[in-house]
Amino acid sequence: MNNSKTNQIVDDEEGGVYNPELLLANWTSVSFILMTVSLLFYHMTRIETLEMDRRLAGVFSVSIIIMSVIFSIQALLIYTKRLSRLRTKNETSFIRQEISISRTYIMVVRILIVIAVGIAIVILYGSFIKDWKPHPGAGNT
Repeated sequence: MNNSKTNQIVDDEEGGVYNPELLLANWTSVSFILMTVSLLFYHMTRIETLEMDRRLAGVFSVSIIIMSVIFSIQALLIYTKRLSRLRTKNETSFIRQEISISRTYIMVVRILIVIAVGIAIVILYGSFIKDWKPHPGAGNT
């Protein structure tokens, strides 16, 4: 990235949109889309809209969730790296506010990662370990 452009972003940030937060939000959206696709796919195999072995469906769903988690971790690492640039600047009230707000963003993304991993564990448990029985009435049409 062009260094003068980076300085301009940091200098012009008051009153504007701060780019690292925008990028974090975009990658978090990608992560949510992947989670949604994964859960929809797994649900469709469980109610037998799609016929597939439950273990294979679980592996596919968890693979998509892992991609979602990787995107979230990568976005978080890039966000904290870009945020560290603010810490090297002269501390203004805006920079203090951004650093304070960033803690919330970082915590929320971490919680989302933990939830995604928890969902993956539940899917694996339901696919491989638990005696799987379809929900009453599911797929009986």
